Amino acid sequence: MVGVAIFARSPIAGRTKTRLIPALGSQGAAALYAWMTRRSVSIGVAVQIGAVSLFCELDARHLLFRSLATQDALKLEAQVAGDFVARM
Repeated sequence: MVGVAIFARSPIAGRTKTRLIPALGSQGAAALYAWMTRRSVSIGVAVQIGAVSLFCELDARHLLFRSLATQDALKLEAQVAGDFVARM
């Protein structure tokens, strides 16, 4: 099986979706990002093409990530340092 890799940041206010902060506020932008992450994991699990790995940036122990790992067959991994290409 192939599997699914999802890259996500911890949904911390002021640290995620910063370009949306003027429209949504820092809490709103973080909430939207948390929803997008939950939706991505849900779709990744639903397609059933293999294991789903969530590569977490900032804090792999964030409550959202731990919650997702207990609800879904999900493997949590910390992202390595470097640019996006290095992390992939």
